[in-house]
Amino acid sequence: MPPRTLLITGATGQQGSAVIDALLSHPLSSSDTFTVLAVEQHLRKNATRTMGWTILGPVIFMDNPPPGLAGKVFMTLLRDTLGRDKPLQWIATRDIGFFAAEAFHNPEEWNKKATGLAGG
Repeated sequence: MPPRTLLITGATGQQGSAVIDALLSHPLSSSDTFTVLAVEQHLRKNATRTMGWTILGPVIFMDNPPPGLAGKVFMTLLRDTLGRDKPLQWIATRDIGFFAAEAFHNPEEWNKKATGLAGG
């Protein structure tokens, strides 16, 4: 039987913990903070040697801002919230797909690794 491959997207906070718990049959304690970091730490701590995993952590998506006025409002909110001098890294969803495909095609190379994804 070939190894199973599972793609989980957008599973953060309580959702992410629930998915991992279902896979590992090991519940989070009620005192755990439900954050992306907590989900990653839970996975690293509780995954068995035989369970493979890869975490891709993208920054803000270039594809997020919609065209027109809504996009201008979004960009203005970012600027006003972060300030003009704070750099912000972006990545195209197509690039995220490239790395996800690499992880699926080369599981040994990507196994048990968490990789941040950011454009230049």
